[in-house]
Amino acid sequence: MHKESNPLSLWQRIRQDWYWLVFAVFALAAIGYSVFRRASLGYWDGAIGNWLATLLGIIAGVPIALAIERQRISHEEQAHVAEHREHAIKVSFLIRDKLVYNSNRLTERINDKTSLPLFPFKNDLWRALSDSGEIRWIDNPPILNKIASAYYYIGVVSAIEDKCYQAIRGINPRYNDGTFASQHLLEDARKLDIVSGVTISEAIGSIEGTFGNESAG
Repeated sequence: MHKESNPLSLWQRIRQDWYWLVFAVFALAAIGYSVFRRASLGYWDGAIGNWLATLLGIIAGVPIALAIERQRISHEEQAHVAEHREHAIKVSFLIRDKLVYNSNRLTERINDKTSLPLFPFKNDLWRALSDSGEIRWIDNPPILNKIASAYYYIGVVSAIEDKCYQAIRGINPRYNDGTFASQHLLEDARKLDIVSGVTISEAIGSIEGTFGNESAG
């Protein structure tokens, strides 16, 4: 969700909505009427009194109106910042929880080059957030970089393990040394365990370090 444009200030609305034209018409009408009544002392006495009252009203009213406008804009900006942070926390902690899940799955895999793990890594949430644009709530490039790096290696390992599974269930060539293609694929996947673990830990630490103990709601 892109940031909505801030409401126009009072002065911007006056300029953009052509209010000045209305004031100009009334001013010209008042000047014309004053020229017509220029010989009447009573008129001028009343006009000067009204003019002074209007001037005092403007002097007192405009600063108050501008102060109220500034306060309103400030409150709206604070509300927007708070809403953005709330969304960022929710999205970040959802990702954190999935990364913790993947970290646990990684523990089951380390140094196991003989069997394909039953439970695969999960990157469905990351894909869904990226495709839907919800990832934009995390507007912190360092955090995004660490999360993206973690899911890059998760994706690579997942792709290798998927090919390993297909080989086991389908065509699984046997090499001259007696090993099978699935074994080599599994070994390739396990070579990435260390770097995968590091990137996952860094991403989790980055999220928790930024938002501390704040709850995702």
